[in-house]
Amino acid sequence: MELDAIHRQNRAKSTANTNENSDTLFRELLDLELDGYSYHPDFLVFLMRGGAGLEEERRSIDESTDSWRTGSAEDYEFRAKFLPRHPYNLEVFTLMSAPLLAGSSVYGENIKQYQSGSILRYRKKPWSGALSYTRDEFKDTRTDTTDTYRADFGYFQKVFSLASNYQHSETTSSDGEQAHQDDYYLDSNINYLIFKLFSEWEQEQQDRNQSFREIGLERQRWLERLNIDLPWNFDTTLSSLQVHDASTTQGEGELSPEAENFSDSATYSFLLRHHLYQSLFSSLSAMHQDVETSGGNVQDDNYHLNFDYQKNLYGDNSLESGVFIGTEDLSQEGKPAMIQEPHAVDTFGRLFLSSAIVDFNTIEVSVIDPLTNLPTPLILDNNYQVRQVGAQVEIQIINLPDPFTGPVDQFNYLVTYAMEPSKFGLQTDNWGYSLRFRLLRDLISPYYLHSESHQHLTEGVSVNPPDDLIIDVYGLGFRWNGYGAGIEYEKIQSILYPENRLSTYADYRRDLSPKTNIYLRLDWEERQLLEGLARTSEELTERLTSASASISTRISRYGLNASLAGNVSRYESVATTDRYTINSTLGWYFGKILAQLQAGYAEANTNGLPGGEVQREDLYILVRIKRKLF
Repeated sequence: MELDAIHRQNRAKSTANTNENSDTLFRELLDLELDGYSYHPDFLVFLMRGGAGLEEERRSIDESTDSWRTGSAEDYEFRAKFLPRHPYNLEVFTLMSAPLLAGSSVYGENIKQYQSGSILRYRKKPWSGALSYTRDEFKDTRTDTTDTYRADFGYFQKVFSLASNYQHSETTSSDGEQAHQDDYYLDSNINYLIFKLFSEWEQEQQDRNQSFREIGLERQRWLERLNIDLPWNFDTTLSSLQVHDASTTQGEGELSPEAENFSDSATYSFLLRHHLYQSLFSSLSAMHQDVETSGGNVQDDNYHLNFDYQKNLYGDNSLESGVFIGTEDLSQEGKPAMIQEPHAVDTFGRLFLSSAIVDFNTIEVSVIDPLTNLPTPLILDNNYQVRQVGAQVEIQIINLPDPFTGPVDQFNYLVTYAMEPSKFGLQTDNWGYSLRFRLLRDLISPYYLHSESHQHLTEGVSVNPPDDLIIDVYGLGFRWNGYGAGIEYEKIQSILYPENRLSTYADYRRDLSPKTNIYLRLDWEERQLLEGLARTSEELTERLTSASASISTRISRYGLNASLAGNVSRYESVATTDRYTINSTLGWYFGKILAQLQAGYAEANTNGLPGGEVQREDLYILVRIKRKLF
């Protein structure tokens, strides 16, 4: 018997309005499971499981509170496997599950997941293969059904191995949308004497038919990588990567104009490495890349030489040093096609784009729904803000729309943008060195890093003028008996984005027992964004302060696992954001009873935004008790 209780509560308040809602759900489920075999365990084994029960739920939205509602809860699973220990066997299955979510059945949304199918496998060294069919059905306010057909083949030997698969899926929705997708994959490994050759090829094709448009997507990727072990401690790697992306859109009206886009890239790289007496490591690398898109072209060539030296000094001391030198030639013509980047944010809700030459008007940010893995668009200045920070483009997530609850750093994001249209050639020369001492068994670790980057235009005009960048980093670390501390100062001399940064931390880690540990940490950082050619505003100072603590324990004798973690932080800039989070988990197994507890609370208050103060609170509690009756 399983008893569940879940409570969610969130509140979002701004100068314009206040939204507050909560949901409390109870579920009582009786589950019966049978497993066994027919005739013989090597002939047919099976599993049958089913559960049924009730759910009670009550919602509160703003000032409106519903009365308690009652609904049903059920799930089931059946699996059977013929000849389970034979080189070839067949498995058939069907199951249904209802996630423990607000409105899953009581409020008529009926969120249920169905899956059924069969898998025919063959495994006898060195061969392997499988044929499978799966039907997935997801039901809520609409029904999505996906039929997937898949074939796998493999051959594995020490000298040569091969793996391949083909998958075809068809998805239909109750609102009329359809999608078809074909995926092809092939890779091989050849390992002979001093040669290792890895080859990989994949292709994806999609067709989506929506009510007002049709979308076609195609992607191909081909990778070749050769590793060679050479005499006198040399080794080299040669690689080639070809990628093709294309999309077509056919629709009606201004919301979905007809469009065709493509992107073809070819990347060739070379790496030569050497180590001398296990103390001097050196490498020489070269890379050439050509990117052709429907909007413009990019060509990039870069070369780098690196030396890293490690030396044990007298006593328990050591020295680590490095030197690097490199050059890069970059040319761009036109406006390269849209770029899609997956991102996660830090504890302050920030992410940074890979490119700094960005057309700000094309930036679109979406949050990924963890249930469907689909993106939900966010609104500029309401859910996020964009600004230039140093040589990077920063996106600050302010808050998320319903139904996304919890801290913003618990979700993944997708950012789409285009680079600024222009025609230019840019050469960058860079060099630098680093030095670190580890003294008295790493008790004290002073270090220093210096790097320079000098740019000049070889043709045309770029969005930002060439930059001369000099970075100096001074740091000191301390570590003793579980205690740690460090301070670091970074000075960036730049024509475009000069800045200074000072950061420090202190932490403590201790094992209170073999299965119980505690961790404490304090962080403080101040960043001064100085006026430069690309940042004409007045000097801006950012401060980040945070404190975190966690403790966890595991007592096997009593079947107990528990953890508690909390964090307090403040981010001060144009706006000031205060965040408070606490999370706890508890798992306790005794006799025939399993008890689980999960609880979390998060609060964020932001002041100084154009729209006024924004406050958000999120509370989550889950209690689960399982009792094995017999």
